[in-house]
Amino acid sequence: MVPSPELPSSLQLATLLLAEGPNLGRAAGRLHPVIVHFPIALGLVAAGCEWWRVVSRRQGMSALTLPLLWIAAASGAVSTSSGWVNAAFERANDSSDELALHRWLATATAGLFVVLAFWCQRIAREAIARGVSAARTEVFRWVLLVGALMMGFSGHVGG
Repeated sequence: MVPSPELPSSLQLATLLLAEGPNLGRAAGRLHPVIVHFPIALGLVAAGCEWWRVVSRRQGMSALTLPLLWIAAASGAVSTSSGWVNAAFERANDSSDELALHRWLATATAGLFVVLAFWCQRIAREAIARGVSAARTEVFRWVLLVGALMMGFSGHVGG
C-alpha cells in the first residue's frame, strides 16, 4: 500500500498565505481549464446548428446561431485571456512550439469568433430588412466551420 502524502495543516497554509499573499492573477489563470470548455462547446453547437440547416435543406439561418456566437465570442475572449495569464505563471520559461501554437491559434480563433458574431448579426439584420442572399449565408457557414475546426484543434494542442 502506498502511503498517502501528508496534507499541510491549516497553520502551514495560513503561514504560506501570509508570506506570499493571495495571488489573484495566478488564481484567475488556473481557472483557464474550467473556462475553456464553454466557448468550445458553444462554437461547435453554433456550427452544428448551421450545418444541420444545410443537411435538412432549410432556408435562412438558425435562430440559435447569433446568441451562441455572441456568448462563444465573449467567453472565448475571457478564456484566451485566462490562458495567457495561466501560462505567464505556470509556464513562464516555456518556449515550446506547442505552447506558442496553442496560444496564437487560440487567440486567432477567439478573434475569428468575434468577427463571426458581428458578421452573423449583420446577416440577420439584412435578412430582416431585405432578405440576404443564399451565397452570403453559405460563405458564412464555411467560415464558421473553419472556425469550429480551429477551435477544436487549438484545444487539442493545448490539452
